[in-house]
Amino acid sequence: MTRKHLALLFCVGVYCLMAVPLCAQDYGATMKKKVQSVLGAKDLKNYEWISYPTNNFGVMTMFIVDAKGQKIKPENQECATFTCLGLKASDLNAEQLKDVDGYADIGEGGSITLNDDEQKALSLSVVLPKILSVLNLSGNVDRNTGITTTMSLGPATKRFLVKQKALVYIDKLPDNSRVKSALTQGRLGIVIADVELNSMDVTLKIDKKLNAGLDAELSGKVNKVFGEGDKLSVQINNTGDGTYVLKVTQPVIVARLTATKPFGNARGGGFPAELAAWNRDWGVTTVEEATKP
Repeated sequence: MTRKHLALLFCVGVYCLMAVPLCAQDYGATMKKKVQSVLGAKDLKNYEWISYPTNNFGVMTMFIVDAKGQKIKPENQECATFTCLGLKASDLNAEQLKDVDGYADIGEGGSITLNDDEQKALSLSVVLPKILSVLNLSGNVDRNTGITTTMSLGPATKRFLVKQKALVYIDKLPDNSRVKSALTQGRLGIVIADVELNSMDVTLKIDKKLNAGLDAELSGKVNKVFGEGDKLSVQINNTGDGTYVLKVTQPVIVARLTATKPFGNARGGGFPAELAAWNRDWGVTTVEEATKP
């Protein structure tokens, strides 16, 4: 482990010490509670809640199991959203990111508010360490506090994969495609719905005397965008006087619904009304340990 990695781990530990017992609050459980409060729990009952911030692994993420009827596990993932579709998130505009270049229908959204405890717990224990790792910061933080954090989340929106368009895309893949073969053989799992947050921002107010190292590293990265592919994309803005806004520039996936072809005499079903087209010949499934990074 390099000195820089050790420094980053030290940074995460310091942040958690600052927030005890708030670090015990679970990111996925908190997101579930807040999102269900604005979108309703009934239609989200079969969704799996992701336990860390990510801009990928939502609709059109695909899994391939070795034999029909096997339980889907994380290692069965064949590709994530943009890779599965042969797209690069960095090449898409805001609207294309939102509707996955036309492959997803958009459901209603709802504003999310966080109380002080939720802001501190989420930002310090999960979100901020994740962002710091994307920024490749060593996080030279003094053990004395000297840092104030606030966090804001954009509206939560449901997205639904358009069945015909998705299956037509797969059908047009080359005959030697693993995905195409898996669909034909009933070994394919697809994320057909998800919930995303339009934005996620963490504001840091830094005491420069106590945390000169972190202030210097952040100031050297202002107005630059970091992260791509399946990582968060983060931009740093400086509003002056040691205050930095760490903006996640792409929507963040917080929950997803996975489907597969029912096995044997099992029947499809378990879908919300917006996914009725999948109800005839697909069924809800789960991905074991799907929420672990």
